[in-house]
Amino acid sequence: MVRTLGCSSTCCCWLWCCTSLLGPTVSTRDGGTASTSPFARAAGAGVPRAVSTDIHASYAILGVSASSSSGSSSGASWLGAAQLPMLHASGLRGTGQVVGLGDTGVSTSSCSFADLKVQVPFDDLSTSHRKIAAYFTLHGDSQDGPSGHGTHIAGIIASEATELGVRGNGVAPAARLAVVDLELTSKPGVYNVPDDDIGSSYFDFFRNAGAATVCSPWSYPTHASLEWQIDKYVWEHPDFLPVFPSGNTIGQGSQPPHAPCGAKNVLCIGASFNERETYVEQPSFVHAVLRAEDSSCASSDSNCSQEIRIVPAFFGTTAPLDLEECQAMGKICLSTQSACPECAFDASMLEGVSKTRVVEASPRDGCTALVAFPRGAVCLVYRGNCVFDIKAKMCADAGSVGVIVVNSAATAETLMVGKDSGSAALRIPVVLVSKEDAVLLLASRRLVSFPLVSTGLSPAARAPYSAFGAVAGGRARA
Repeated sequence: MVRTLGCSSTCCCWLWCCTSLLGPTVSTRDGGTASTSPFARAAGAGVPRAVSTDIHASYAILGVSASSSSGSSSGASWLGAAQLPMLHASGLRGTGQVVGLGDTGVSTSSCSFADLKVQVPFDDLSTSHRKIAAYFTLHGDSQDGPSGHGTHIAGIIASEATELGVRGNGVAPAARLAVVDLELTSKPGVYNVPDDDIGSSYFDFFRNAGAATVCSPWSYPTHASLEWQIDKYVWEHPDFLPVFPSGNTIGQGSQPPHAPCGAKNVLCIGASFNERETYVEQPSFVHAVLRAEDSSCASSDSNCSQEIRIVPAFFGTTAPLDLEECQAMGKICLSTQSACPECAFDASMLEGVSKTRVVEASPRDGCTALVAFPRGAVCLVYRGNCVFDIKAKMCADAGSVGVIVVNSAATAETLMVGKDSGSAALRIPVVLVSKEDAVLLLASRRLVSFPLVSTGLSPAARAPYSAFGAVAGGRARA
């Protein structure tokens, strides 16, 4: 069946795949070790056999406790990107492992995957190609599609910094890939998933290439027959682990995981946030907040303050470091609420306004010179009648240290882009808030600080675009 599909935001199923493929030897929670790698060879078998290992064992190597890393008392533990170099330096690089990937294809000429001495094994196997163990074109072609989705996922899994120009490592930089291309470049967005014969027309290709774990970043709203096929296949091949995303729920609210997450023998992966520090290092408009607190309360009392969602402007102190790249991605990031490093602004500009009172501008729209505005206060203006940066300039000229633009009730959130030639000279933060939140900000004795990064960002928190909950029959997933 032909499956028309956009990128699955929860396609980061590579994360589990790769943290499980770092081999060769890891310590277990009880102080022992798991032999050779997470995939030890079965006696007399030609395909690696999955061996259950403790992926939290990496903490023994890093020399930190699970609780100190996650910042949570729930017992869950997480590996942040900053810790990967330490794992790699300890020898956990995915050496000898093959990871399966069924996606839009991979750009094999990319410096991440190119081999100057060995040809890419299209519709064949290779034991010598640097990064590609096999590349099957039956359902697609020999290149990635316009979205570059497959190359993106492949790079996160197994990219390796080399003299060819790769700037950073993937999670398992010494691993190789078995690729099944599912998309014709001439028909972007159409995944040719062989869902009427997922075993011999899809999974077998990976197993024959030595991949016992396969990441398939695509899904269906429902597909009971596919789930039955997958369960049957894994029952017959217990050494094999299919990994699927729970699916996107962009603009749909809470949704149960998509098929084939209803299968009993798959690993269904949802999306969570990264460690908060990641967003602090590269702040953008997506997860920005304003903190409003009561001046009569101690600042340490959480009951006296609350976070309010804001959308910082693309000018002033929150101007993106790369405005052109940000404008190309901004609307997508706004609609999905996914991380947007393309729109990162200077981290030193965080909390440019600290514990300052808010004063409503006069005139309220801020389109002309303000009357009797107190210098050193935060200027609150209302959307409409002139462009955003004109409002900001009028507030700045009146001595404001920051600007809050109140969105109209009937208008969706928008990205505030500078239109006036003088916007580049503004050196105060400008942010957008909802009409409902503006009422709170004008309450007596309220002080505001912004822009800040939300304290609710944690690997323990589900990303807003990720499906979760129970699948058909009430079984819990994701």
